[in-house]
Amino acid sequence: MKVVLELHKELYALPLIHKAVIAYRGLAHITVKERGEHFVCSFSRCKYDAITTKQEFANYLIDLSNSKE
Repeated sequence: MKVVLELHKELYALPLIHKAVIAYRGLAHITVKERGEHFVCSFSRCKYDAITTKQEFANYLIDLSNSKE
């Protein structure tokens, strides 16, 4: 099963997405591609459930976005 997370470019900055990918390096292999108005994050080789990992990654990314100055 392919687990993906689509993030709208107007809401999420690529540098923050890369920062989150680095933070999750030990938990999953995450690739990021651009598709139209979205960044598409694909999750594989997850240490835990892929759906849960995707949701936690999204929460972490939201937290990063809200904490930037």
